[in-house]
Amino acid sequence: MARYRERVQTDSPTRRDYAVAFTVVLLIHANLFKSSPLLAWLPIDLTLILAAVVAVLLLAHALRYRGKLRLDLRAVALLAIVLPAWLYGEFHDYWVAKLTGFVITLVALLAGFYLINTPGRRKAWLHAIVITAAVTLALTVIAPAADDVIRLSVAGATTISTGRIAGAALVILAVLATRSFGRAWIPMILLAAACGALMIATGSRGPVIAAAITILGVAIVSKGRGRFMRVILAVGALAAGLAFIQDSNNLGASRIGQTLTGEREASDARVELALAALRQLENPFGVGWANFQSVLGPAEMLQSGNFQYAHNVLLEVAVEAGWFPLIGVAVFLAWSLLRARGLSSTPHGAAMFGLLAFTVVNAMVSGDINDNRLMWATAAVILATPLPAVAPADEYRPVEGEPRRRVTR
Repeated sequence: MARYRERVQTDSPTRRDYAVAFTVVLLIHANLFKSSPLLAWLPIDLTLILAAVVAVLLLAHALRYRGKLRLDLRAVALLAIVLPAWLYGEFHDYWVAKLTGFVITLVALLAGFYLINTPGRRKAWLHAIVITAAVTLALTVIAPAADDVIRLSVAGATTISTGRIAGAALVILAVLATRSFGRAWIPMILLAAACGALMIATGSRGPVIAAAITILGVAIVSKGRGRFMRVILAVGALAAGLAFIQDSNNLGASRIGQTLTGEREASDARVELALAALRQLENPFGVGWANFQSVLGPAEMLQSGNFQYAHNVLLEVAVEAGWFPLIGVAVFLAWSLLRARGLSSTPHGAAMFGLLAFTVVNAMVSGDINDNRLMWATAAVILATPLPAVAPADEYRPVEGEPRRRVTR
């Protein structure tokens, strides 16, 4: 019985698990908070501080397990094929900013592989994202952005970053709510509704589309019993969201509604960027990271100087880094999604599957590789998670003389 109890305890997050998970999640979403007046006293950018803390945690982990630590060959291979594209092309302000962001993204990726590495920390990872979204929700009420009367966001943060964290929490809560019906069900539904309302109020179409596709898709393809009920609940959630969009007087919601009804067309500028990226697929080596602007015509460029990218992570990698990195990134993401589905037989496994699917779909319609940092870290967490079929058998075997119990991850 002691062995069984020990296993159950290790599945519950400890304070250390929450500390590590929150540090990594805050690194990924530091842009939501670093412009807050409460942090104005910091002498260094909050993102850099958190990146340094996570790097120290990684170093401590490496020293602690130096005799047993194994390099993840998938991460090494992915890094090896994307690095050469930093060595050619023009070096300008966006190149510097993108390279700095890439280093931070790499730190988050490694943290996913090596720090979020136990069942407790994986649960803490999901909880930390939901709590971060709840704090973001509170900040939009206490300190909303004053310079944008159309789309709701946190002061100092963009509408897309606010919409992404709200959408990620919505997906996690929605998936968990279709899997468990205990005392926490009603609070989960209420918080999910609040996160959904915030996501819609930002007026950012990418997170809304990604959340809708993910909630229904995960209900259909994830493992476990009760699929029919999951689909019914997912359809009901989408219907409630659509009703909110149609009835809301919020201007951000109106923007989403006008897009759905065809009154407002999708951004022609992003379509032009995608077409320009497709024209460059004939170049097998790419134009170099952060050099997309070098192949754009004056009419195709957004009004952001050298800060131009395809707003689709696969097209971005293809046009800037070339064919081989594109294949590597596509395989990395596809492998992660397939593995996530293999872990989706439990409520938290299904929530992790939903989180990854949401971030991948979102990465296909907005942001560059560094804006989609949550996707890379979550993919790493999933790839580092052992499938139930390959977990050590003695971790699940009851002690002699005790009745067999079903213990899930």
